[in-house]
Amino acid sequence: MEYAYVPCTNCGKLNRAAWEESASKEPICGNCKSRLPLHFGVAEVSGSGLKTLSEKSPIPVVCDFWASWCGPCRQSFPWMNDLQRLFPNRDVVVLADNLDKDRALADRLD
Repeated sequence: MEYAYVPCTNCGKLNRAAWEESASKEPICGNCKSRLPLHFGVAEVSGSGLKTLSEKSPIPVVCDFWASWCGPCRQSFPWMNDLQRLFPNRDVVVLADNLDKDRALADRLD
């Protein structure tokens, strides 16, 4: 079984959730029992959740910050997809943050 590491948006605890189960039922936080933002194997992470994931994940986390108006950013998409294919067993977490929607997040991580 493959797992994702997902920070809870309610209490901030980092949880390990089964990818396969996220398609059929919503995973919950082991600490506060809130729903985790994991849907069909895709985690929605922002703000303090990204910081928690990048600091506490037991596997490497690659963060890509991009914007729709940035040509080099759009050129990096194939590389990010290749990275995910190189690590099919979830040996690395690949995150992409759209700066059009959340510029403040990238500024906080700078």
